[in-house]
Amino acid sequence: MTENFYHRRMKAVIQQICEASGKYKRIKREKKIWLTDQNTGENHGYLPELHCETKSGKLIIFEVLDDQLGDLNLVVADIILSFLAPNVQKVIFVAPLKEDDDLVWRLGRVIGGRLLEKGLKKNELPELFTYKISRTEARGSNLKSILEKYAKKDGW
Repeated sequence: MTENFYHRRMKAVIQQICEASGKYKRIKREKKIWLTDQNTGENHGYLPELHCETKSGKLIIFEVLDDQLGDLNLVVADIILSFLAPNVQKVIFVAPLKEDDDLVWRLGRVIGGRLLEKGLKKNELPELFTYKISRTEARGSNLKSILEKYAKKDGW
C-alpha cells in the first residue's frame, strides 16, 4: 500500500522535532520493535511509524492513524502492540479527525484498564497521548509549531 501525504508529512516532521531535541540516542522510522514470547523465545515484530529511544533506554512510540481507521481491528492491534512493547514510556497516536482521536483515546483507556486488571503493573503501562491534527493542518506551514507545542507539553 502506498503511503499517503498525511502519513509521510507527519512522520517527517515528528522525526525532525525528535532529532532537534537532542533527547534521543536513537530515532527509528519504520523499524520493528521485537516482542519476545517468554515461553518459546520466539520473536514477533511490531512496526510503528516511528519510535525514539531515550538515553535511559525507554521508548517513545508514534503511531500515525489514517487509512487503518477504517478497520477498528487494526487500531486495536496498534494500541495493544504499542502497550506491550518492551521499555515503552509513552505512546502517541495522531489522527486527522476529532472522532478518531476520541475513539483511540477511549480504546486506549479500555485496553490499558483491562491489561491492569490482568496483572500488568501500573508502572509498566505507558502514558497514552492522542493528538487530533487535521489533513489541512498537516499540509500547512505551521505543522511543526503545532507538534512542537505537543512535544513541549507532553515531554517528548
